[in-house]
Amino acid sequence: MSFRTTDKQQQSLSKDFNAPEIFKSLKSALNPDVIQHQIPKESIHLACVQLRKNWSILLDFTYINTTDNEKEHNVTSLIYIIKTVVEIVGHNDLDENILYRDSFAEFVRILPKLAMLESVSETFSQDSKFAREIFYQLFQLINDSSYLRTYIEKSNDPSYIETLNADISYRSELYDIVLYVIFLIAKTITSSAKFRDNDLDNFKKLFETFRIYVDYYFENTQQTFSIPDVFFYSDPRNLIICEYLSILWNLADKPSVVRVFINTGYPKAVLNWILISELKYEHRLALINIARDSVGENILKENHAVDILRHIKDSILGSGDSGMDLIYYMAVILLSEHYQIEEALTTDLDVTATEEAPATGTSMKKVISYLYSFTIYLCKEVIQNNVMSGMSFHLSELVVVLERVFIHDSVIDYLMTIKLFEIDHIELFCDTLIACRGAYIDGDKLGKLACVSLINIIWSLSFYDDSFRECLLKNVKLIIVIQGLAHCNTQAAKCILCNLKLPITTETTIEDHQLSDMSKPLVLISHSFNDRSFVERTKDELKQKYDDKYIIYPLFHTDSNDLSELTAKPWEQTAAAIEKAVLVLFVISKHYYESKSCRQTAMYVLHKEKRRIILCPNNTEENYCSKGWLDSLAGQSCECSSFIFPDGHLTESKQEIEYKEKITKLANEISSLIEKDKKPNRLTTLNRQNVSSICTIC
Repeated sequence: MSFRTTDKQQQSLSKDFNAPEIFKSLKSALNPDVIQHQIPKESIHLACVQLRKNWSILLDFTYINTTDNEKEHNVTSLIYIIKTVVEIVGHNDLDENILYRDSFAEFVRILPKLAMLESVSETFSQDSKFAREIFYQLFQLINDSSYLRTYIEKSNDPSYIETLNADISYRSELYDIVLYVIFLIAKTITSSAKFRDNDLDNFKKLFETFRIYVDYYFENTQQTFSIPDVFFYSDPRNLIICEYLSILWNLADKPSVVRVFINTGYPKAVLNWILISELKYEHRLALINIARDSVGENILKENHAVDILRHIKDSILGSGDSGMDLIYYMAVILLSEHYQIEEALTTDLDVTATEEAPATGTSMKKVISYLYSFTIYLCKEVIQNNVMSGMSFHLSELVVVLERVFIHDSVIDYLMTIKLFEIDHIELFCDTLIACRGAYIDGDKLGKLACVSLINIIWSLSFYDDSFRECLLKNVKLIIVIQGLAHCNTQAAKCILCNLKLPITTETTIEDHQLSDMSKPLVLISHSFNDRSFVERTKDELKQKYDDKYIIYPLFHTDSNDLSELTAKPWEQTAAAIEKAVLVLFVISKHYYESKSCRQTAMYVLHKEKRRIILCPNNTEENYCSKGWLDSLAGQSCECSSFIFPDGHLTESKQEIEYKEKITKLANEISSLIEKDKKPNRLTTLNRQNVSSICTIC
């Protein structure tokens, strides 16, 4: 809703109306020590009436000396007014001045009109940087106001609320109005402003407080379904919650700041909120944004997100909103385990179905096809019109989810043969990456995320079979793009070139100094980053057994780009290490199965026909040894042993004893395989050579 000043209103203004002087007088009137600025109570009442009467031009005045340009002036004035209102509402002397407080409250009730002026929203949409600065000012205002912050923090304390209602009930209403106005402006800002990494870290405590505030509201009201359009005919608390949930949705949609919410308890809270049947559909959207982040995804899975999706399935899919259907399907894919997706696709069942809640027409094939159809539409938009958004979605939102299911060859089997679309599927993804490649270097976070996911999809296709690799090789423009990305040290691009048996060129030779001394046989441990604790313990135990007769070297892999301290080896170093190794130990787990980096290493080891041993960290991971592409590790002709370890966390138990016994057998097996290896080039140091020549033979 927007409000404009009419000519009639302009003509009715008092010639003596001076908003800045009125605000100064109102603040001074609460300070008994500033006699010269005090005005009679009746005059205070009239001043508040003037403010209320002339609300539509309040932003035209200059309240502080700034260098704002004309477009920013109105917003700066609005922030000044909000800060002044917060200062006055929090003043203790306001309690005793009933005429003042009642008149002032009437003025405060029209603040939402100021926030809804079109000039405010237009300013934010035209200047993203300025909008971001205003967002900080608003949230810092809440942080700095002890009165307002205390009100939010103690809003779930019944005794505090009772005291507030009994003694100064007007404050509760005014605080609610101020919060609503702040959130209303912040929602407008977050819909268009661009945030940077760690931008919101200073407000973690505040976001945690807001989460508790929303929790308490839902526990006691759950009335977000019938909110009138006009503010002052509605419960302010309802509107605060609605605006804040919209802020949450907008911010969680931004990869650079979503971790703030993940680290302050929102994944579990959102799962509880979406179960509320009265909650608006659009306010459930934060779930999918949190799930797109790897840490958020794991927390949601730990809290049985798929079970909760099953509970809300009928209400979402029955809404008739295709966008909400897509969001639900994306959530199902992101929050299901990979083996569940694969099994559901094979049996054509609903991944959320149980004996108590059978399938209702949402088979995995339908889920994936629905997502794929939207993705194809947006890919065509990129290719034909050079735009990355459409139908209320950004391309990154879809390809990030699609990338997850491309881990499974069975999914690729299904999608590549689907008859719904008369397109060349491989060519579609290649041409989309070619069209939006500039976003990888110069684009925003979402544009780069879309490019990364497209590269990873093509990476998955390069594993599939020779016919797919031949199609990729024929696309000359794609190869040029991939080579350029590889030159920028994009690991996925280097791995694609390796799978296509093309050389990798870099500016400098990369050498791992830890592997420069090859006087002893090299044994690699290939593992997922998530299994590092098992690997470190196993390495230490083995060292006690083999007494430095060979070098044992952990080689961890990750598909994630957000590890700040530990970084996986560049592919050149990984390939060189495999070349030098006489034996590779594979730590098989669900994390290993789900990682393209792990698959890349495993396929290269197979190509080089290295001896290998399979290790399962515990009994629960055993089934992964024969799943999908992992079956090839034990299924090819080269000699391969396997060891299944019990859980080794209990030091004085049978499991611990069994673990020690397995280590002894493993150490003996490693020594035996090294003795069998008679090929001289496996025990001698490779000539130092450029990375390009190493990877040419991939």
